[in-house]
Amino acid sequence: GYLVLQALVQDVTGMPFATWVQDSVFRPLGMRRASYAYLGSLDNASRSFDAGGALAPTYRYAAAGATGLSASASDLIAFARAQLE
Repeated sequence: GYLVLQALVQDVTGMPFATWVQDSVFRPLGMRRASYAYLGSLDNASRSFDAGGALAPTYRYAAAGATGLSASASDLIAFARAQLE
């Protein structure tokens, strides 16, 4: 479902999904650290580790809209507050 929604946003707006979300959702809500950028390219992003404690690979999935959001706790609070207004 989110892959279809991501494609719909891109088709209707003519913009990449990540750019549209940044301009239309994150920036207006003051979500300064929220992003759909690839986690492997972000500074200060939490990394994953396997069961043995070794650094796990950072995967890039096809459906960023479904799997690619990274955000700070304060960004998520800003988003939740906006839902209550």
